[in-house]
Amino acid sequence: MTGKEAIELFSSQVERLTGEHKKVVAQRNALSRECGKLREENRALLEKVKSLESALTLAQMSAGLSGNKANRDKARKRVSSMLREVSHCISLVENMRRAEQERAKQQE
Repeated sequence: MTGKEAIELFSSQVERLTGEHKKVVAQRNALSRECGKLREENRALLEKVKSLESALTLAQMSAGLSGNKANRDKARKRVSSMLREVSHCISLVENMRRAEQERAKQQE
């Protein structure tokens, strides 16, 4: 193989690889756009699921409160559990606030 043939072979391989690279970059860009769209769609669907779960919980509680005794008891237990959870969260916030106040006093 002469030098000229080697250069032509090398040149054709470079052109082929350059073409393949452009195709791969275009595919990557298309996949990135699709991924962004799918992420947005997923976020919207998760928000919808969260909203529907909240609506279902409210519907179940209201049905339980207006239904038979077993359903009312179940709904009351659920409400009581939620109130305990809220109370626990409030006490955690109060404890954090007290700790911050104590740290501020110590730094003075």
